[in-house]
Amino acid sequence: MGAQEPVDDVRRVCAIAEKLQGVAGVRADLNARWDRLTSLRHLPALAAADVELVEQTVPGAEVEWLAEINRVLPIPAMADESLRTPSDAFRLASLRAADVFSLKTAKSGGLHATVAIASIAAAAGIPCHGGTSIESPVGTAASLHLACAAPAVTWGSELFGPLLMREELLTTPLRYSGGDLHLPDGPGLGIEPDPAAVAAFTRR
Repeated sequence: MGAQEPVDDVRRVCAIAEKLQGVAGVRADLNARWDRLTSLRHLPALAAADVELVEQTVPGAEVEWLAEINRVLPIPAMADESLRTPSDAFRLASLRAADVFSLKTAKSGGLHATVAIASIAAAAGIPCHGGTSIESPVGTAASLHLACAAPAVTWGSELFGPLLMREELLTTPLRYSGGDLHLPDGPGLGIEPDPAAVAAFTRR
């Protein structure tokens, strides 16, 4: 959401939620496109349509707006663009500005900082979602291990980056089946890059 006029966007998502009722849940990501008043005006319609969750409706810097929206919205609000560092996590938790945190290892600069964010969320009783920045299979495997190891990650994940890529980089691809991404076995991340594939991309 966020690319169209708010009224049209809301109407479209509400229609989708109605069609999928009882079949699948719908979550809406605004990608920080709306302002405070637009959010307060239009988000209640999404809640009334049984949309499960709304993600980052306002610009990342506007944490107070996010907190106000979260107080009045009857469905969970997830922080993404507002959440990059452990300090951001502490501020969001202190203001109760989000009901769910979106964890992204690339966004937060790696596993160490993302683990710290997940730990702050767990201490504050805020569940987390395993988000993605469309990583390669290597980055996706790292994010998957973090999501499986962090007790706070209870809102699922969207680690679908490798499914969008035309060429495989691993000797054994990550396994997607039944709507799940399966944790690979083995040392380290449990994956092995394909030397020929890596060399081909290096030559390009």
